[in-house]
This record gives sequence, structure tokens and C-alpha cells, in this order.
Amino acid sequence: MIDKAMVMKRFVMRAGAFVLLVASYGCGKQARLVPVEGIVRIGGEPAANIAVQFLPDAVAGEPRPSSFATTDDEGIFRLLVAGDRQGAVVGQHSIILADCDEERPAQGERLQRPPRLHGRYSTMAGGLRATVEEDGGRLEIDVPAIQK
Repeated sequence: MIDKAMVMKRFVMRAGAFVLLVASYGCGKQARLVPVEGIVRIGGEPAANIAVQFLPDAVAGEPRPSSFATTDDEGIFRLLVAGDRQGAVVGQHSIILADCDEERPAQGERLQRPPRLHGRYSTMAGGLRATVEEDGGRLEIDVPAIQK
């Protein structure tokens, strides 16, 4: 059985230190956000229940909060910032993905199904990047399926 709460907790904790660093810039200021939505595809197919995090590149003296979302059944996401503010800051972002449906068997037990996402996408070093434009818009995130 998949513990979705544990998957999300781990996903948020990984980015926690970075979020705290970003939040410390420009205390008291609020970042200008633009609406951003998009789709996540794995191997060309829309991917449901994928946690998406956009981590903006740091800019000295400016608040640069991270944005989060989870894809719906059609792979669509709409980014939010803490406090349920919609959108993301304009500029370059690293993207982190985590599969909320990833199987987590007990130690010593085998997986019943293969993972959908390669583990590298769950870190900033995974190489996923996007540019959020001044008018926001729609982004497409396509990652290859894991070879079986």
C-alpha cells in the first residue's frame, strides 16, 4: 500500500532548506506572481498524481518563493505558492518531480510494479528547467519513461 502522505512529506522536506533560504530574502516584500499551468508527461503520456515543484533561481534582494502543484488525472497542474497564492515568480526555475503513487514496499520486499519516474527528477540536480515568462502561461514537462 502506498503512503501518499509520506511521499509528499519527503518531497517537501527535500526542498525545505532551499525554501527557507529563499524566504529569507527580502523579508516583508511579496513577490509578483504570474499564473502558470502545464502538463507532465512520462514517455509521451499524461501523468496523474505527480508532485511538481518549481524552485526559482536566486536573485539578491528579491523574494523568490517556490511554487507547488500536483497533477490531476489528465497530467495538468496549476502552480501555487504558500498561502494558496496562485502562480510562480518570473524567471528561470529548477523543477523537481515526485510520483505520489510510487510504491514503497517494506524493507526486504520486492516492488510489485516498476517506478514511473527516474529518481534523478526528485532533486535539483535532475536537470529539469523551465522559464516562467512575464505573462505566465502553459508549460510542458516531458520526461522519458523508465526502460524495463
